Order: sequence, then C-alpha cells, then structure tokens
Amino acid sequence: MSATTFIIHFHAAEAKLSEFQGAMQQLGTELPKVAGCTAVAVYQDRDDSSRFTVVESWNSADEHQRHVESLLADGTWNQLASLLRSEPSSNYFNPL
Repeated sequence: MSATTFIIHFHAAEAKLSEFQGAMQQLGTELPKVAGCTAVAVYQDRDDSSRFTVVESWNSADEHQRHVESLLADGTWNQLASLLRSEPSSNYFNPL
C-alpha cells in the first residue's frame, strides 16, 4: 500500500448550491472519520461559488475505492450527484 491523494472537482447546480455547500461542509467533517482517510480539504472557487474542489489523502487507492463503493451501494453518491450541474472530474495523485 502506498499513500495517495484523490482530487475531485464538482460543479453544483445553481438551484442546489446551498444544499451542495452544506454537503461539502459535512464531507469536511465526516470523511476524516472513514478508515483509511488521513486528511481532507474542501475548497470553494473564489470566482464561481458553484465550483468546488476536494483534496483527499488516503492510505491507499484501494481504501478510497472501497469507500466509493460504499457510497454507491447506500445511495449517498446518487444523492450528491443530483445536486450537480455536470459530472465531476477526478484523478489520483502520488506524492513525490
């Protein structure tokens, strides 16, 4: 296992912005409690308040994938996706 960083960019639907912002605040509080997550930072774009970036640090990409699978299985991801204007973009990064 090697540490990894996962970065995801969201574009919230204007009509759902307040709800999405609340979800992002909750993510910042709750995600570090998930096994394998070592840190999370949530950013809101200064020029476009409907754009958010989340930077997550994980013990491994496998642990992150297990977490994502649990979000898909329990419907959490679908609920979050319903607040978006478009599909999020994301990548894994390794520390140098």
